[in-house]
Amino acid sequence: ARGEPIVLRAGMPAIVVSSDGVQTVTLEAPAGLVQGIWGNGRQDFGVLRTLGAGQAARIQTDMLDINLRGAVLVGGMCDQPAPLHQATELNVRGVVLGSITSDLIPAALRLPYPLMITEGFGSLPMNSAAYALLTGNVGREAAVDARPGDRYSYQRPEVIIPLPAAKQADVPDDVIPLAKGVRVRVLRAPFHGAVGFVRDLPQKAADFP
Repeated sequence: ARGEPIVLRAGMPAIVVSSDGVQTVTLEAPAGLVQGIWGNGRQDFGVLRTLGAGQAARIQTDMLDINLRGAVLVGGMCDQPAPLHQATELNVRGVVLGSITSDLIPAALRLPYPLMITEGFGSLPMNSAAYALLTGNVGREAAVDARPGDRYSYQRPEVIIPLPAAKQADVPDDVIPLAKGVRVRVLRAPFHGAVGFVRDLPQKAADFP
């Protein structure tokens, strides 16, 4: 007996561009992409909706009402478990935040929906580039893949927003070399989450405090 077929969910509308005929399928689609720092290991998709006013807003239970049922929610920060449990009651399809406090990790791992954070643990607002991309596509469907990243590959927790194919585009590079003019996000204090452009690169190694 060959057993039962295994169903793999694509998570988004896309075109199959290649397959080895055994276990690997490559999909291609024009999309917006936001990668995160941490995820609780779950996957789902739904329509994007916002929570709170701005990337630094702390989500509260009174922000979650029946109109958000089945949506993927985008917000700033969370420091209490009640809003996360309220989202469970609404059968949300996912939550994307800038940060959660570290004491919420056990609760986050038990949630039935994917939870992804873009900045880290503590009270960190979502960076402006990610927040603008997510809120600029409110009303579109998005796939949330909150599986933990792999330090030995380029895989990270991510949100993929399929977009209309306006024109043919080249497949983006997996890695963009650091160079003058490249847009970057700062990952350490005191400017954690700041987005800017590389202005200059030293020619030789330099000592820093």
